[in-house]
Amino acid sequence: MKDIKVLKKKLFLIEGALILFENEIYKVVENNSNKSVIVNNKDIKKSVLNSELKPIDLTEKWLLNFNLNKNHKITSIETNVEWIIRQTENGIYYITILNEQTLNESTVIGLKYVHDLQEWIFRLSKRTITLF
Repeated sequence: MKDIKVLKKKLFLIEGALILFENEIYKVVENNSNKSVIVNNKDIKKSVLNSELKPIDLTEKWLLNFNLNKNHKITSIETNVEWIIRQTENGIYYITILNEQTLNESTVIGLKYVHDLQEWIFRLSKRTITLF
């Protein structure tokens, strides 16, 4: 498989997305183009500029925190198409459409950060995954 390039992009954060602020994990509870309201696991709320937020790298430990793993299947509730979580040889996670008969992987979406995984799980299954 070709190496997957992960483009630097503006943070797209759904409600419930986990991010870092001042080296602490927070959950996004409100978001607009410039600011977010975030809360930590002690229920401390803050309103911050999105530019102050840092993404969390997606690792196997994070997958396990969400009760997921490599090769976990996600069914799109809109199309009934199955997607699967995979990992490249250099450790980058991605999701792709799974075609059981040919194992043909066509569409590939890179998942570099925890919030990317959360976004795509929500887009496909309408299910929010978070820790608190």
